[in-house]
Amino acid sequence: MRQVFWIAGLLLLGSHDISSFPMTQEAGEQEKRPGSSKDILVSTRKFERAVNGNAIVRNRCRVQGKDIEIEETAEVIKTDGCKLVVRARKVTRPADVRAIDSPAEEGKTSSLDHRSTDDQKQSANGPQEIEFIVYADLSELTTPVLVETQKFGQCEAGGAGVLKVSSRSEPGKAMQVIRRSEANGTTKEHEGVKQTRRDLSLFFSVPAAAEKARKALQLAVKSCGGNEWPDEDDLP
Repeated sequence: MRQVFWIAGLLLLGSHDISSFPMTQEAGEQEKRPGSSKDILVSTRKFERAVNGNAIVRNRCRVQGKDIEIEETAEVIKTDGCKLVVRARKVTRPADVRAIDSPAEEGKTSSLDHRSTDDQKQSANGPQEIEFIVYADLSELTTPVLVETQKFGQCEAGGAGVLKVSSRSEPGKAMQVIRRSEANGTTKEHEGVKQTRRDLSLFFSVPAAAEKARKALQLAVKSCGGNEWPDEDDLP
């Protein structure tokens, strides 16, 4: 009789463990599912506010003996659920010593007061601009969203430097990009060149703004059902 009760107890315990497994698996699947349309709207709007007007950096570089300033900006220009359109601009112009962000940089750039004849000719040529239109689907991006300090040879960035906020696309996925270039206000490639990217990257010069954008992008990716970046062993 004792053996009968002992066997019955094991069967009862086993049935409890087996029945709890599907529930645990279902709970894990629910975490990967997209949030409600309201959650997605709130998170994407939060990300848009964190980017627009804040994603801007300026670098002073010396290329082929010429001092130039490179300005990079980005803004979210359209949202449709989890799909975003981001416009990024990169403008290159001759460096101007009067456009100094930080008084501490004045000593470093004082040599720009004596620009060569070639530099003055370049000033007459005007700025050059490259525009990128990025079509991103947040459901195909991954977490964690990273903040990394960027360094460029022969370039100096004011303040805290250049901070890149980025989210990688899922393995096998890519974002569509249209690239256009302009010089002196004239579009060289009117239709644009189609390219692809495997990450959504934005650049900031203020650490607090970069961290705010990182958190907002990570929340938006999770709301849209984006997965974590897989372990190296799981990559195809």
